[in-house]
Amino acid sequence: MEIKSTNDLRKDFGIYVGIYGPSGIGKTYLATFFENCLIMDLEGGITSIDKPTDYIIVDLDNIEATIREVGKSKYKNIFFDSATMLETMLKLHYSEKSKMGVPTMQDYHKLKININKYIMMLKNLRILGKNVIVTFLENQIKIEEGDGTLVTMAYPYLETSQNTLIKKLVGDFDVFGRMEMGKKERFFRLEASEKVFAKDRIFNKPAINIPQLVERLGK
Repeated sequence: MEIKSTNDLRKDFGIYVGIYGPSGIGKTYLATFFENCLIMDLEGGITSIDKPTDYIIVDLDNIEATIREVGKSKYKNIFFDSATMLETMLKLHYSEKSKMGVPTMQDYHKLKININKYIMMLKNLRILGKNVIVTFLENQIKIEEGDGTLVTMAYPYLETSQNTLIKKLVGDFDVFGRMEMGKKERFFRLEASEKVFAKDRIFNKPAINIPQLVERLGK
């Protein structure tokens, strides 16, 4: 009987990264910093990229097959843009099938199940040694603190999923952070707070910049 260690298995695992931030902050453009990278595009964000980057257009008719094919591909870094658009496409799909023109409660239940399924399929690509980066758009809400002060909470946007699924999805990532613009450069906030969803199993830092993320995923 051959005894193996999960530590040996994880040496070959890729890293699973979730990134969210406001529209226009540069989430899609981030893909151009990685070598050997394939963008799985649902948003059309590739039109804003001015560097040669490989991409494929993903739609609901081929998403499962596409994820499987990507798993067999040569690419080390897989950039899925975005989970928020995936939800929008699913909502449109169920709306078109519904007699009322909007998703039913049962449709919303199926929608959540499918979002989770596709995101988990992406996560499983890391077992094949691929780094997987999934982007989310951002939503912001105003929260009144005890002293009456209004503070802004930013969180990854999945309209129908609410906090329960968001927290579950964040829990599946190795690294999950908010992309922000500093005085000189963009960076990723990895320290969770009441205002920011974040998680970090890799860097052990409150924040990292793009070169630090690229360097780590390039190893």
